[in-house]
Amino acid sequence: MWRWKPRHCDLPLFNPVYFLEKYRNTNIGFVGDSLNRNMFISLFCTLKRVSSEVKKWRPAGADRGFTFLNYNLTIAYHRTNLLARYGRWTANANGGVLESLGFKEGFRLDVDVPEGTWAGAPAFHDILIFNTGHWWWAPSKFDPVKSPVLFFKKHHPVIPPIPRDVGLDMVLKHMKNLRPGAIKFFRTQSPRHFEGGDGTKVVLVNGYSLCRQSRLKDFSLSRIMEQMWRHA
Repeated sequence: MWRWKPRHCDLPLFNPVYFLEKYRNTNIGFVGDSLNRNMFISLFCTLKRVSSEVKKWRPAGADRGFTFLNYNLTIAYHRTNLLARYGRWTANANGGVLESLGFKEGFRLDVDVPEGTWAGAPAFHDILIFNTGHWWWAPSKFDPVKSPVLFFKKHHPVIPPIPRDVGLDMVLKHMKNLRPGAIKFFRTQSPRHFEGGDGTKVVLVNGYSLCRQSRLKDFSLSRIMEQMWRHA
């Protein structure tokens, strides 16, 4: 049987019964994009194989959620792309700081305000599992020239404007402090489905798998992860 094995690490096979017993009377929330959704679905399917008494509901505004009744264990998924609240921004006719710098339109992102889809999650869940990353650098979503991401803090634009990796750093630091004492895991980036492509097919470039030719940039995430562990 094929088994995924990280380099220099021997992970035991997942034991769903042990997991259900260990996290009895616990609420676990997955907060993030489709990568975390896949993790959530994988966990649910594995647990349901050994415990079929399940209640389907949407705790704390989750996109979807389930409670394993025999263990009072709830797992839920909260959909969010950037973790923080964001939306379209257009220049004010009366002018402003960003307007004076030449910005006409883009996306406003409030680094200190969680997106509404998971705003209630910290008060409900005992364990939060976050992921974000790929959406921040998706060219079809946020064009750095035509639709730049403009960061706001305490309802005011961050001046001078900051690059996205610095903005991501600010967002993660704020989200970490939403509920002191809660258990939080900040997942690093994982391989994504190809933009505009078929996620079930392997893309070949010059006869080689694209995943072997592409390398994720770790300019910010490694520093952020180090800071998270230092202050945990």
